[in-house]
Amino acid sequence: MFKNPEFKPREWQQTNIVKFRNKEYCSLIEAPTGAGKTTFSFMAISDLIKNKKNNLRTIIIVPKIHLLHQWKKEIIDKLSVDKKEVGVFYGDKKESSYKKKFM
Repeated sequence: MFKNPEFKPREWQQTNIVKFRNKEYCSLIEAPTGAGKTTFSFMAISDLIKNKKNNLRTIIIVPKIHLLHQWKKEIIDKLSVDKKEVGVFYGDKKESSYKKKFM
């Protein structure tokens, strides 16, 4: 799951990951800035891979390019994902999704 073994989810994250799993991994999370939505997303992706689909491919859509780069860095840093498995698609930068787990 996470590279950091010292990671401790917040209470709302622990509660909602169970709800997310019980709803067949279909949910919408709304929380204020800094509450841990990105971390929760990593928890959800990891849980889904562990419990459902090892060959999961994930699309992440963000409104700004700087957020795209932030997400890419976080995926590589926090999950056990090789940077070759993370692609980006914006403006003039349109990488192929072939062999990518994250776009």
